[in-house]
Amino acid sequence: MKRILSTLILTLYTSICFSQNIKTIDTINLDEVAVKILREPNKKNLSVFSINSISTEEIQRYASQINLSEYLNLIPSVFIMNNNNFAQDERISIRGFGSRANFGVRGIKIFVDDIPETFVDGQSQIDNINFEIIDNIEVLRGVNSSLYGSSSGGVISIRTIENFNDKLVKANLSLGSFNTSKFYFTYGVNKNDNKLILHLNQTKSDGYRDNSEFKNLNFNLKYIKDLNKGELKIIANYLNSPYANDPGGLRFEEVNANRRSARDRNLQYDSGEKVEQFKIGIHLKQKLKENLALQNHVFFNKRFFDGKLPYSNGGIIDLTKNYWGYNLNIIRYGLLNHNFGLEFNNQRDLRKRNINNNGISGDLVMNQNEDYKNFSIYYSNSFNLGKFTFNNSIRYDHNNIGFLDNLNKNQGDISLSTFSPASNINYEFNKSNELFVNYSSGFETPTLNELSSTVDNSGFNGNLKTSKFNNHEIGYSNLKSNNKIKFRITYFYSISSNEISPYELENYPGQKFYRNAGKTVRKGVESEFKIGISKKLSFDYISSIGSYKFLDFTIGSNSLNNNRMPGIPNSTHYFNLDFKLNNKLNLLINCKLTGDMYADNFNNSKIENYSIFNLKFLSQINLSKTKFNAFICLNNILNKKYFDNVRINAFGSRYYEPAPGFNIMFGIRK
Repeated sequence: MKRILSTLILTLYTSICFSQNIKTIDTINLDEVAVKILREPNKKNLSVFSINSISTEEIQRYASQINLSEYLNLIPSVFIMNNNNFAQDERISIRGFGSRANFGVRGIKIFVDDIPETFVDGQSQIDNINFEIIDNIEVLRGVNSSLYGSSSGGVISIRTIENFNDKLVKANLSLGSFNTSKFYFTYGVNKNDNKLILHLNQTKSDGYRDNSEFKNLNFNLKYIKDLNKGELKIIANYLNSPYANDPGGLRFEEVNANRRSARDRNLQYDSGEKVEQFKIGIHLKQKLKENLALQNHVFFNKRFFDGKLPYSNGGIIDLTKNYWGYNLNIIRYGLLNHNFGLEFNNQRDLRKRNINNNGISGDLVMNQNEDYKNFSIYYSNSFNLGKFTFNNSIRYDHNNIGFLDNLNKNQGDISLSTFSPASNINYEFNKSNELFVNYSSGFETPTLNELSSTVDNSGFNGNLKTSKFNNHEIGYSNLKSNNKIKFRITYFYSISSNEISPYELENYPGQKFYRNAGKTVRKGVESEFKIGISKKLSFDYISSIGSYKFLDFTIGSNSLNNNRMPGIPNSTHYFNLDFKLNNKLNLLINCKLTGDMYADNFNNSKIENYSIFNLKFLSQINLSKTKFNAFICLNNILNKKYFDNVRINAFGSRYYEPAPGFNIMFGIRK
């Protein structure tokens, strides 16, 4: 409470002191904001809040464009598993937040062109993200609920292509191991202050393991209209994934017998999913005065999900999600920059569960309406005093969660309210070197899926509590310098209460339940080095060395204090060597070293460390005055045996999802 009051007093004090001395700025260009993810008008690309900004132009030329991990390897403390099970999605964690996800992304906010891919309850799906048209990715590491509310253990903001001249034409055809194929076509036109970008792609594969086939079709539209003193942007997206099968987790002896096999129950119950989703968003930016700007965002998302899980009772899911929201930002520029914001978010899940009779739908066991409503108000400011830059923010969230059990005629609701402050100080020694110190707070409410996961398939798990987090950081950077060696080193320390942890029960194998895990601590050192050896040769080294432990967690009579949190390694190291052999040929070598981790809360099942080497070639080809890029991706060239995913706390020690050995992807794109 004292931290909240101190931050609030500081925020209000700085506002009062500077508001009487604000000077009008001659020109304002909203696109000058270097760090857009901050939701505040700080025009300097500072090291505040541990932000990484990645321009994907070079990555796009040689990437397979199938997994988001290809774009995020150069960011410390970002750890991704489950690149090959498309029924579960990639499991992304940032500084350990998100590592507990049973499926999809949990505890991290994801945006594409300012439209949230994260539902208001905190669950994210990334199967409708068009990797092929990504132009820039910004990643905000660390807890930041003062800017983004619940489930903000990190933020990933993706922006797709929109800057081009008269026309834009992009196309790709690529093939790979396991009968993988990918096709996409992008067309854009820029005329009379109007831009239109259309994108279509299809990806399908038989998968590395048995019962891991998937198919995904995506269509994306972006329309941009330049107004007199602003901009209108309309974005629409359609996803159709008719099948994504789930091979399930194996026991260690099953892995040794056949790494490519599927779990027997997953075959028995025809485990997998199909998804269809529609999404639309409208953004309006308007300059009201030279020092005053207004931004509005409104969106609607409708998702149809049909899933089959590897158990009988409630193993067939029919889920319809409706999600809409509105965001208002009022920005005032001056010696003290202000940002005032309002958000309304509403999610309604219509959840039905049936008996799974070996893949055939049986009796209805759950018919439930679930609602998650959010209202939030936030304020942030930033200002400079000599070599110091100060950033302060505070946010209030009110969440109301309700359910209506149509089978048992039960209903109820809970209300959760939270204040989230944050404060940052940045000191520039000179134009090249800077030091920053940051405090931020956060919270994470249970998702509707977690709340509804009960043994009797009815009602909510009222015992689940909101997780609370406090995050501290200090870092030093010379990333703004012109030196051949650029670096940033950051130390972080996060402590939480009521951490939510998944588990399984003997009588319900494969079904996930959730409980709070007392206190946890996350701390570590992140290092980023970028070395320009020559014009043709560059080297990147990214490392994260940390500790992720339970501080206060008891299950029955067993104390798990000082046990490591499962699903997250204590260390990761990434090396990337980019060699331009000549004007038409590039060679890229990268290596990822992942430390050991545990699969369970009791730390009885250890996953050994491993290292993966990849080799990529890119060649430019000229045909009839048209330039094409031919690429070859040789993945896991040493054929290392490791695990692509770890199913945390799975009953019967079915933790393991084996990763492919050596595999290849190649193609040609314009």
